Amino acid sequence: MKKPALLLICLLLLIPFCAPAEEEAVLPDTWYELSPLVKTEEGEAAMLLLPRSYYSGEEIYKGNTGIPLTGACVLHCASVVLSNLSGQEITGQEVTAANNRDIREARRWVNYVSWGKLATRYQVDFHSYDLAQYNTNLKNSGVRKDERRHNKIETLAEAMNQLGGNAGLIVHFNASGRLNGSGHRHAVVLLGYILKDRQVTDLLISDSNVPAPQGACVRLSQSSLPLSMLGKKALNKAVENGENLALAMMDYVVSYRYITKAAEP
Repeated sequence: MKKPALLLICLLLLIPFCAPAEEEAVLPDTWYELSPLVKTEEGEAAMLLLPRSYYSGEEIYKGNTGIPLTGACVLHCASVVLSNLSGQEITGQEVTAANNRDIREARRWVNYVSWGKLATRYQVDFHSYDLAQYNTNLKNSGVRKDERRHNKIETLAEAMNQLGGNAGLIVHFNASGRLNGSGHRHAVVLLGYILKDRQVTDLLISDSNVPAPQGACVRLSQSSLPLSMLGKKALNKAVENGENLALAMMDYVVSYRYITKAAEP
């Protein structure tokens, strides 16, 4: 066999080994596959209605002033659900700018969310449900505290199934247990829940107070909420007593909000 022909055969044999490996699709670092982030225990099943989610937890500033806008958790939540719905990154800073578009001086920007402004800017509709009133109705009907907790966590899971499968639900907590009460407040995005023995025992949330990747999808019981709502002393006591922290948080949940694409005019 002539040398050129032998060389050609050798090259052909080497081609499969030299071919570049097919690159796996890489998500932008603001988007996370959710299932790898969820750690379940024996007998538990994770119910995630979104395969991936945007995470918003970066510092938000008052325009270009360099002044941080504190207490912006609801703006982070809006960023997450709007991004999830559209499939494109809509940052917390963009949402904040839309929310404050009528304020002339950026240093006066606020973290109080005007849902109407966001709905108009992003061509969506925001809807809400009052869980504080739901709790009052249960209480007035003689439903005991433990059962009220179970009812509320099951209600959130059902709302996630029906309304949040393409974006998530924005869930609001208030230490007063009242919709517009004073005290510590925090909002998170509900992305799924944990089932055990056919009961909802925990929620899976996006928590802007917890750094990514954990904050992109963390169990409610392991999020920032138990400490912020209960305080260190009460939290330690609840842990010592073996209390279900996700259910304990149902004493403080006051509403949820979800988005849909805007209705045609």
